[in-house]
Order: sequence, then structure tokens, then C-alpha cells
Amino acid sequence: MINIPTNLSGNVDVNVANFGAGAWRAFVLMDGQFMGEIWDFAQGYSNLLETPAFRNGEHSIKAVTVDYNGDVTVSPVLEVTCNNLVHSAVASENFHPSENYKYKGLCSASGNLMASLVNDANTVIWSDTFSNSDINIAISGSTFTNEQLCDLLITQAGNPATTTKYLTKEFRASDYPYAARMVIVLPDSDVSSYRRKAIKACRKACSDRYVTHMVISGGQVTKEKLSNVFTNSNVEYIYWCGHANSKFGEVYRTHTECWQDNGQKIPVFSFTKKSKTNAYPLPGDLDNNENSRLDLWSLRMWEQPYIYKKIVFIDGCQSGTYYGPPDNHYNDMADAYGIYSQGGSGQIYIGWREKVDVPNPYNIIQVMFKRSTDAVELFWKRMGQGYTVAQTFHEIEQSSGLIAESFWGMDRIMALDAEPGDPFNDDNIKVYGAGLGLRLGGN
Repeated sequence: MINIPTNLSGNVDVNVANFGAGAWRAFVLMDGQFMGEIWDFAQGYSNLLETPAFRNGEHSIKAVTVDYNGDVTVSPVLEVTCNNLVHSAVASENFHPSENYKYKGLCSASGNLMASLVNDANTVIWSDTFSNSDINIAISGSTFTNEQLCDLLITQAGNPATTTKYLTKEFRASDYPYAARMVIVLPDSDVSSYRRKAIKACRKACSDRYVTHMVISGGQVTKEKLSNVFTNSNVEYIYWCGHANSKFGEVYRTHTECWQDNGQKIPVFSFTKKSKTNAYPLPGDLDNNENSRLDLWSLRMWEQPYIYKKIVFIDGCQSGTYYGPPDNHYNDMADAYGIYSQGGSGQIYIGWREKVDVPNPYNIIQVMFKRSTDAVELFWKRMGQGYTVAQTFHEIEQSSGLIAESFWGMDRIMALDAEPGDPFNDDNIKVYGAGLGLRLGGN
């Protein structure tokens, strides 16, 4: 069955439950139209539905799952109602300074509306008032000249409802003739919307430390772009904020996800049997179907002259899980990014050992995600102030209980070297490599 509230407004998580055994792909349909695929749905992951894109009123939504044998199961149809200040909205998630940005929609209320564009420093850089039921917003491209992330907010005095559109600069290689030292990768709009303030802190850290950076988000996070960017010798730092998992089906293999040009998601694996012939095979012939996945090991970031990653933070569930043999200091994704190529010297990989809970309509308190976002935000704030990774970790350890707990477990004690069975081995964050002394933009 499909999990979603029946009364919808703003951006809403959609996930599925009680699916059949062996189901490995899940798709969401709204009014019979394809809305996207939910990767790793068995782990509770979701897809983000932007309800302002639909007309106000009643709609039908359902999920379709496919198992390893190709058998299809369709969930019962759920009737839902959309109610937004602005509805039937048509707008891009991306802006570029060379073009005007346009947003169109219909207003469900009478009276004046205020549209405001806020940058990631929380400064209003553009605003206008509209009084018609038809909303036609046009923002000059020059408004975005120095921006990477912006929020478009549409409000009405005395009305608590707000329609929000999260915007990211469109990635164009020509804007970075010498590449950049930091790449911020945001493939999943649901995760990046929840982590918004942490992402902004990362950007500010780069600016404060004079680290040139680029942001690649949403459907722009493609196999081709990632391959080109990750193999550029200028890129030293990576912050990847999105879904991740240590298993694909029943196979232990750390992976994230990116997009194809046709709007379909594909997995980004640490490696496949194509690049490591002794690897356990992935389901669905993904080892051989190169168009349906990205194999990071094949990018050879572990080999000269491609060894140049200093700090890699994969901010996604189970991205830092260790595998036991040969010991608890090995992670396949860290290996794919080349962290072990120089014995880990001067390099560090940061990931989550456990699942990072995200807000959803059935998690009312939403404490776990909020506190982990606060911790990631603090991490980037301190990195922007010139702290080493180790100093930043200690700062989080000394923070309020909920923030410290999100990184270092219930005991709130950082124990990076704790072995399995050690009572202090409850850290949620796991690091690989010997780069705790690294500073952003330094060393």
C-alpha cells in the first residue's frame, strides 16, 4: 500500500509498505501519470511529491512494485486532496544568470500575494506583489549572478499558507573553466530540502575558506556529469547529500543514486562485477548493463594520477557501514573514492553507519532527523572557521545532548577506534582514512 496523508500541501513524502516478497522496484503514479521511482523503498525511503504542481482538489495516487521475476503489483488507489495557496504551478528547479527565471501558477485566494526570492544567506534579493488569480513571475537572470541556492516564497498577509520553491543554479561546465575544489552533490530533492540549512552552511564554509565550489542538484546529477567532475584533478572535497544504502536487494554493496537524461534514477555503486570480477553479482543484470548504473570503481579515483580527494562526506543512510573482513576499518565506498590509495594519509571519508531517519507524516516528533541536520550544519560551520575535522568532531561531542547523540550514539562519546563488541562502539558517524587533521582549504 502507499503511505501518504490524504490532505496534501507543499512538498510531501511518498513511500510504500506491505509490498510483496522479492519486490525491488517501486513507482508512484498520480492521476495515472508517472511521478517517479522510490529507490530502496524496502528501507523506508520515500519520493518527494511537490503538490503545488497539481490543481487544488481531489486526485488519485497509487504505487506499482516489480519483483525480481518481473511480476507487477499495483496498490489500491488512494484518494487525496491538494490544497495550496498557489496550485497548478509550472516552474523549473534551476536558475541560471544568463536567463530570466519564470514561475507560473493559479492562486486559490483573493487579494494580494507577495513573492520573495531569498538567497542562502537569508537575504531577500528580489520581491514583487501580485493581485491576479493567474500568477506569472519573471525574475531577471542578473538577480542570480552570485547565487547557487535560492528559495522562492509566495505568501499572503494574514494567510498562514506559504508556497515554496527550492531553487539551485543550473550546472554548466562553462561556468567552471578551471573546475572547482569542492563539489556539492544533491541528487534527491526530499533529502536536500530537509538538509537545506546544512547545505547552506557547507556553501558558506567554502566561501569563508576561499574554496571554489559548484553545486549539482536534482536531475542534473547524471552519470556523465559525475564522471567528468570526479575525475577532475582540481576536485579535492565532495559533500554528497542524498539517499544511500549499504545493501542493494540482498547484496551488500554501498550505493547512492543519480539520474539519467530521461528522468529515471539509476544506482551509483561503489563497484560492480564488471570492475571487480570476484564481486558477488548484483540483481537485474546491473553488472553488465552499464547504462543502468554508475560504477565508481571504474572511474579509477584510487589510481594515479586521479588520487586527489581529501575530504569526502557522503551524507546518506549507511554510507559508512563497515563490512567486517578484513577489519572494521574498511568501507567499499571509501575505497572507490581512493581513500586507501595512499594508506589513507591526508584523506578522510565520512559516512553514516546507521540509517538516518528522515521526517515523514508518520514520524510526528521527527527528532532524529532534526538533530542530525543540526549536527551536520555545525560540522560545516566549524570547518568554515578553520577547524580540523577532529576539532569539529570534538565540538559536536561537546554540543547539546541531541546533537551529540546524532553523531556519537546514546553515550554521546566519540569513539572512532572502537572495535565491534566494545561498549563504546555505538557511533552513528564512521570515518575511514587518516585525515582527521585536515582543514577545509588547507593542508
